[in-house]
Amino acid sequence: MDDASAARALFPARLEAVTPQWLSAVLGASVADFVAEPVGDGAGFMGVVTRLRMDYRAAGTPGPRSVILKLPSGHAGARMQAGAFGHYAKEVAFYRNLAARAPVRTAKPLFCGFDAAGMRFCLILEDLAPARTGDQLGGLSRDEMAASVEAAAVLHGRWLGAVELQTFPWLPGLDDPTQLALAEILPRCLPRYLEFTGGSAEAAAVAGCLGPRIALLLRVLARRRRTLVHGDLRGDNLLFDGLAGPVAFIDWQLVHKGTGLTDLAFLFTSSLATDDRRALEGELMSLYLDTLKATGAAMETRAAWRDYALSLALCWVWTVIGIGSLEVGKGRGAQVFAAWNTRLLAALADHETARVVETETA
Repeated sequence: MDDASAARALFPARLEAVTPQWLSAVLGASVADFVAEPVGDGAGFMGVVTRLRMDYRAAGTPGPRSVILKLPSGHAGARMQAGAFGHYAKEVAFYRNLAARAPVRTAKPLFCGFDAAGMRFCLILEDLAPARTGDQLGGLSRDEMAASVEAAAVLHGRWLGAVELQTFPWLPGLDDPTQLALAEILPRCLPRYLEFTGGSAEAAAVAGCLGPRIALLLRVLARRRRTLVHGDLRGDNLLFDGLAGPVAFIDWQLVHKGTGLTDLAFLFTSSLATDDRRALEGELMSLYLDTLKATGAAMETRAAWRDYALSLALCWVWTVIGIGSLEVGKGRGAQVFAAWNTRLLAALADHETARVVETETA
């Protein structure tokens, strides 16, 4: 086995295990040393994301000046969630099989490693700097939202109803056992979620209405015409003002087959203050449907709003499970989830999601 093959078979699971020798073998360039810089603050809940700045042995070495390294989280709850839902396996498989074919800007994979037995994964990705992460807490601008919605529509239009999606065994639908597990895990996370909300009566009422119907909801959504769904489309997973285009999608751990309206539910509730969402929601939905139609796909407006309301419930489930199983801390991570939950509860009320879910799952 040559050095490159050995490096691909034996990859590090911790930053401390990364060496210049391993990077040299993987990148095909002689790395003398590197500097590691943490990326994000309270953004990488499911993994450790680090920028590596390279120092090559010879000037002019044809290798990347910097790369993004992604490794498993050090938090047991995050690793448990990743194992239950296949987060790490799906992201590695996406970069191996679909990244180059996705009609949306994303980082090019330079190395993909996954070990199912040990729940180990390692990604080395193209560094898209100077692109900047969206301001999820402060809210995205109207132009940033429009660019994100258009890109999502192009992605969804490319794969809407595509038989080829069935050829990827690693890509689950919402009726896959790994996704139906959401309904089983949700009750375990509710106590911590309700504690996080300060005993909110509104949050408790939503839990009482939606919680018992999640398994039915997943099966209803699974019957919709399927497309490739990012699954975690929010400001922290969007990069803007890059040299290669207006927006890039990153972090594909929740990728699945489903309704594209799930991506809009995540994006609108996570990355817009409630008043801004109410002001822009209709305009952005029209932009999404018009762009979808321009790709050769189409969706009826009423059906889109119905599935958007249903997808808000799915978004709420992931928020509960995130708060209930991850180490959100007391800094930006906690602020992200608190803001998202507040915005999401308002959207659930605005779109009468409890009523729509009850009707669709009856």
